[in-house]
Amino acid sequence: MVMGDISFGQTVGMLKNALDGAGSAHSVIANNIANVNTPNFRRSDVSFKEALAAAEASDPDPEQLAMVTTDERHIPVGGAQEPEPFSVTTTVDTDQQMRIDGSNVDVDQEMAKLSLNSAYAQTMGQLLQNQYSRLRQAIETTP
Repeated sequence: MVMGDISFGQTVGMLKNALDGAGSAHSVIANNIANVNTPNFRRSDVSFKEALAAAEASDPDPEQLAMVTTDERHIPVGGAQEPEPFSVTTTVDTDQQMRIDGSNVDVDQEMAKLSLNSAYAQTMGQLLQNQYSRLRQAIETTP
């Protein structure tokens, strides 16, 4: 699905979900780094990009616009709505042991993941800012 083919609400919703997932991943990676010297600590990993892709794929037809309702008693009429929040899956890696103290945290690997995740979050934040800038521009230029 191309970004230009979906509604403002869907785009903002997906970007919010992406930022939430990146925030969860950041917390888990930071926890792994903080416990690098803890004996028998097992690193955790967060997978949210698969859930994000599944949530995006399950969205309704982007060509159909939704009617805005101003009262809870109004009947909603189909169309593209904000995507449902998705759940992030955290798993504990029990397969490998890297060090003699039983810990399996590789600080270099975790720092690389943190850097990638930070770049991803920064990109999603910039895209979200662009969406709101477009909305603001549309509002300001409307006669």
